[in-house]
Amino acid sequence: MKLNFRMRLVLASSWRLDVIGTNSSHGVIGQLQSKQVDFSLTPLSVQPERMSIYDPTIEIARGKFYTMFRHPRYALERNIFLAPFESMIWIAIVIVLCCITALFTVVFVVERRTTNALSVALLHSLGILAQQPVVVPGRMALAGEKVLLLAMFGCCMLLFQYYSSFIIGYQLIVQPKTIHTLEQLIATGMPVSIENLYYNRDFFMRTKDPIAIDLYRRRVLPNENAYLNVSTGIALVRKGGHAFHCDTAYAYTHVLETFTERQVCDLQYVTLYPHRVLHIPVAKGSPLKELFKGQLQIIRESGILAYQQARYFAARPRCIKDSHRTEPVQLFDVVSAFVLLAGGMVCSCFLLLVELVFRWVQLRLRKQ
Repeated sequence: MKLNFRMRLVLASSWRLDVIGTNSSHGVIGQLQSKQVDFSLTPLSVQPERMSIYDPTIEIARGKFYTMFRHPRYALERNIFLAPFESMIWIAIVIVLCCITALFTVVFVVERRTTNALSVALLHSLGILAQQPVVVPGRMALAGEKVLLLAMFGCCMLLFQYYSSFIIGYQLIVQPKTIHTLEQLIATGMPVSIENLYYNRDFFMRTKDPIAIDLYRRRVLPNENAYLNVSTGIALVRKGGHAFHCDTAYAYTHVLETFTERQVCDLQYVTLYPHRVLHIPVAKGSPLKELFKGQLQIIRESGILAYQQARYFAARPRCIKDSHRTEPVQLFDVVSAFVLLAGGMVCSCFLLLVELVFRWVQLRLRKQ
């Protein structure tokens, strides 16, 4: 309307970034480089390989591409029940436990309390470590044993306080988000899907970034849902345990419509490649270049461009936290304890079966 000319719209099937430099007429790129059109209503980003095909005008928007996912509650590198102490402390606890068990064994052998001194001493040490001491019948304990018991009770009480307070506090608070880079995302083993757009495929075909290539080979290619549309990808993100790389301009709309407040607070974003500045491209050497620059600058300064961006580009959903909400403890949080119990029960049944067979063989040999 400002420049007083009419337009005849030509619909292109895709960007067809793969035809750059081939003098093709396919897609937006082909139509611009063959000059079948004067300009493109579809904005394009400025890339080095495209500078010889079209002339950019001015920035009208920024393409914001993120890899979004629901941050797992536990992003630790080891089990939650091992998290309260560092590895060196666990090693020190095991060494001290072995030394205490050896001393108790010597005491029980000297006092002749039991025939199975080593096993009883080990059970005694583990009971004190877990604040559940085992009473061993026998004579009055020696003075050295009493001092050893008091020292071990004090040490284990302090360790138990640190351990239990960490476990309880870690279960009740909202966990911090620790995944901030692509390397950390790859290490989680989470499958990654890509929005099914041509420029996303073109990026992975052209990129030389070793981290992006590693992400594509290890997390995208093995995934059966490698390329998805936005609604399907956001639905997988909402379920959890899945990452989706997309243009957030319209992805945020799906998030606002389908996610709960807690799911919105779980969202985490990782950048695969920087934000791209989008221009209205015109054919190479077109006289419309300077005219478009001037008129688009007027539109930008008058606030019309900002209004359109606020209208069509959804803002990032805000996390509204409830200060009175507590995090429930789920089965996944304590599954390690049940696994330990199940393993102990299986070992116990196996040893019991071996003892019964051994006892039965002994009885048969005695009768013979």
